[in-house]
Amino acid sequence: NKLNVLFFGNIDDEEIKNKLINVDNITVSSRIPYDEALGYMLSSEVLLLFGNKNSKQIPAKIYDYFGANGLIFVILGDENDPIKDVVLDKKKCIVVNNNSKEIEDGIEKMVNILNSNENYGPIEEYKWQYISKKLNDILKG
Repeated sequence: NKLNVLFFGNIDDEEIKNKLINVDNITVSSRIPYDEALGYMLSSEVLLLFGNKNSKQIPAKIYDYFGANGLIFVILGDENDPIKDVVLDKKKCIVVNNNSKEIEDGIEKMVNILNSNENYGPIEEYKWQYISKKLNDILKG
């Protein structure tokens, strides 16, 4: 009950979607525009990222998440998920395998961090002003 969970976008499995909708503190919504999503990213305490199962693709939103203040709770798609190499050494990332025990332990760790008021903030090289400066330098060069 300490968590308010918002899901945006497509949930492919209707059975899972219906189960989520029936939980009091979970809201399931369709896709939203990027600027609206950015507002949620910047104001959230925790950002949830699902890795990709049987894929070599790294979800691009991880880089947006790095620039936000919130913790990042990463559920790996499988043991070969390439996102692992990107997030494993980041202090603000809680990385778990996709099984109930690790997810429960990760949620407990996340809640303890939130209760301690510890704040990691954006990862320096992913702050918006740093990215815009880097882009400006690239365009000038």
